[in-house]
Amino acid sequence: MDGTLIVGVDGSGAALRALDWAADEAVRGGFPLRIVHASGWEWYEGHEPSFGINRDVVRAQA
Repeated sequence: MDGTLIVGVDGSGAALRALDWAADEAVRGGFPLRIVHASGWEWYEGHEPSFGINRDVVRAQA
């Protein structure tokens, strides 16, 4: 395998297990690892644009 290993996480147990696997594979193969965080769409519904969101809270939840 060539390139970057990419894994998506959403905070679930299954995603964290996938992250563990991906980290092991990246180390074993000498690949860079990119972690992509996803969150539920419903979180964004009804929120103000980014200038109205408390960025510290969003970072903590991520």
